[in-house]
Amino acid sequence: MIRSMTNLIPRSAHLPRVATLASSLPGRAQRLPVRRERRYVHSVDRILEKNKEWRSRVLQEDPEFFARLAKGQSPEFLFIGCSDSRVSAELLTGVDVGELFVHRNIANMVVNTDISCLSVIQFAVQVLKVKHIIAVDTTIAAVCAALSRITSSV
Repeated sequence: MIRSMTNLIPRSAHLPRVATLASSLPGRAQRLPVRRERRYVHSVDRILEKNKEWRSRVLQEDPEFFARLAKGQSPEFLFIGCSDSRVSAELLTGVDVGELFVHRNIANMVVNTDISCLSVIQFAVQVLKVKHIIAVDTTIAAVCAALSRITSSV
């Protein structure tokens, strides 16, 4: 059972692999863990470094940016979109940070059993007093991502 479960994670997954119990049984060749920790840590370090760069750039361009955001939020829109990593809600709509309250999930579904989505909607309407709820079709994000690749290669 343990051995078959390891096949659920694709070989290309960026997760550290570990030897399974089944591979350590007598009579079987032991598979040693593939060391991918460095690549993973490197990715996290890269993201943290990019965050520091972004923070410095933002503070240089707008020293009051974080102080302004710390005062609270009062967006007019709740944006429900797909979790697609290729396009952010702000990029897709052309608005600034803080103008949208965003909920993202797989295929931007709004289902009456999804407590997370329902909680977001309730908070947005009752607490933030949003005036508009926008549910964006998943194809829009995919089209935008495809168009950005086409225009950047021209």
